[in-house]
Amino acid sequence: MKTFLIVALVVLVAAVFINDVGHYARARYNLSEATTQVTDQLAEYALGKTRDAAAVKAVELAALQKIEVWQYDQNGQGIQVWTRVSVPGTWVMGPFQAWRAGKPLETPLVLTDYGASVYR
Repeated sequence: MKTFLIVALVVLVAAVFINDVGHYARARYNLSEATTQVTDQLAEYALGKTRDAAAVKAVELAALQKIEVWQYDQNGQGIQVWTRVSVPGTWVMGPFQAWRAGKPLETPLVLTDYGASVYR
């Protein structure tokens, strides 16, 4: 009986680890790729446009990639884009982060990324 419980515990920990790391790794990779695409497209679009017009375009491009632009900036040399995506489905990482932030445990894990480019 003791051996069975130990094996069950090891299998449970491995399943949780694989699930959470899998969700995290996939979301991190997809966010990075989407941020790069949005940044590249904005670097071509934003030259000569107002900051507000480029920010609206950033939000539109991000929505197509299923991510969110939560901050955008541009200056005379280039653009900066901050993105984020929620990662539902984690069994430990999401609830732990929510608990640490004092939020409901159902709050999904949120990943952020940053992209910058000169105008093209």
